[in-house]
Amino acid sequence: MPFTRFTIFNLFYLVGTGIGGWVGFTVGRPYGMAGSIIGVIVGGFLGALAGSIPDRLAYRAMVREIMRNSNDELCRIVDEPDWNFRHTLALLQLSARGENVTAHLPRLMEMLESDVPAKRLHGWDAVRIVFPPHAERLEGFDPRATVEQCRDRVAQAQGARRG
Repeated sequence: MPFTRFTIFNLFYLVGTGIGGWVGFTVGRPYGMAGSIIGVIVGGFLGALAGSIPDRLAYRAMVREIMRNSNDELCRIVDEPDWNFRHTLALLQLSARGENVTAHLPRLMEMLESDVPAKRLHGWDAVRIVFPPHAERLEGFDPRATVEQCRDRVAQAQGARRG
């Protein structure tokens, strides 16, 4: 999924890559052009790995938090505005605990018809992960398509479900 926001984690990754490439260039420079090029590649790769560590640690912390939360806390997360992957994880955890989460499906279906492509993408991810039978009815849905195409596809799927 493409980045929908530029975060501090993206900055860590870019800075890590840049610093790693610069260090690699500096280390490889005494060995000529080939050493410089190899140094930039290896250093940039290692810098990118180091720069991505905070993102991986934050993701693990988020998953641990979701796993520890009570059902009431998970419902509070799902009801928060500005849906993101944390909401999807909370909804998935509720479903895995045997809770009936179908009351949240209308919100997700509205998201699939949003004017905002990122909102459609988040909604589509949640539908695919938490409600696979509904995702099957929406076969061919593309959250990156035009809003009219998305709305038409949702309307077709809802019409097939009613009929």
